[in-house]
Amino acid sequence: MELTETNKARVTRKVEEKMASGKYPVANLELFDSIKKLDLASDTQIKNGVECTHDLYIEYLKNIRDSLTKYQQGEFAKTLKNMDIIDNQALEKEDSFLVALSMGVSGDRKYAINEMIKNYGNKFDKSKFVKYHDLLLKGTSSYDKLGLRDANTKFVGNWPQGQEEPNISYFPIDYRDIDKAIDKFISYYNNHINDTTNDYDKYIKPIIYHGLIAALQLFNDGNTRYARLFQHVELWGMLNNYEESKTDLPIVYGTRQYFPYRSDYRNLIEKIVQQKDEEAWKKWIVFNLHRLQDSMYKAEFDLKQITERKK
Repeated sequence: MELTETNKARVTRKVEEKMASGKYPVANLELFDSIKKLDLASDTQIKNGVECTHDLYIEYLKNIRDSLTKYQQGEFAKTLKNMDIIDNQALEKEDSFLVALSMGVSGDRKYAINEMIKNYGNKFDKSKFVKYHDLLLKGTSSYDKLGLRDANTKFVGNWPQGQEEPNISYFPIDYRDIDKAIDKFISYYNNHINDTTNDYDKYIKPIIYHGLIAALQLFNDGNTRYARLFQHVELWGMLNNYEESKTDLPIVYGTRQYFPYRSDYRNLIEKIVQQKDEEAWKKWIVFNLHRLQDSMYKAEFDLKQITERKK
């Protein structure tokens, strides 16, 4: 239901009262302090997860290059990208048929992922951060909810039919702190974007970006959609810092692999806000490493199907 300015003010007051009550967790700038304290190098599970993910990626990339011509490699990567555009919207209950139809009839349409890939490595600022999000929602049922939140009218949770009060897991960051949060995010991002000294960065940092965007809920809608897209493009960009791993387009996504784990996915995001500690972040990182691994196993299976048809 569309909120009038009067209703919006009333809802904002009610939400802010609940936020201030101390009964519920609230996402805030402390999330950035929590990632500064992460000690990932000493965690055996994450170390093994990163090594396994990287080994799978190198094998997967080698199989693509050995099995397909240069032209076929490009078409394979385009197909993976187009599938993820659809999957990323469908995971948030968008009509996948309408998304696919829109892609088919809008040849000149600018897609967020294309713009992010094209501009990767250039100066990143708030205007681009918002622009890519809004492009992602173009043509979806959320297109009337573009932009950053300008009021406290949201909560993360659910409101069962017939129940007087909602089940609140946590409140997004106060809208008055959104600009500060974006500044902190961009500062953290720009300090790590070209850092290839740590093998963990190429896998872990994109997952942390994903978690921050999803947890803070900076936008009116499409936060987790944008967070997943950000992870996929950043993983590609970080891997391209290594000459042997360069590809023109991303070849690893993960959106489809979240479908069976939708509830776990949401719960882990909530834990990041509720706990704001190392344990919550580690569980989030391990979970996402597993989804990336699942994605590569699936792509390897599809690649095998393609090569067998060629025989």
